[in-house]
Amino acid sequence: MTPQGRNAILDSAEAITSEELAQRRIAVAEPVSARFQTDEAGTTGIALTIKLKDPSRIAAARAAIAERFGGLARCDAVVVS
Repeated sequence: MTPQGRNAILDSAEAITSEELAQRRIAVAEPVSARFQTDEAGTTGIALTIKLKDPSRIAAARAAIAERFGGLARCDAVVVS
């Protein structure tokens, strides 16, 4: 846990995602949010929630995230709106 009581993994996922989007000039309407999620087999992944200022950039945001993180594991999720 980080000093603020948050998880370092989630904090890092949020920061890396925010930086990647900013580098590509994809503006977010709200801070990126990350949480752990567990699938039906008990595998844990990360779910990112991203709200863009310009929804027409959804495809570009998804591509940037997939490129940065090397695709998504079966238990990971990205919600971009």
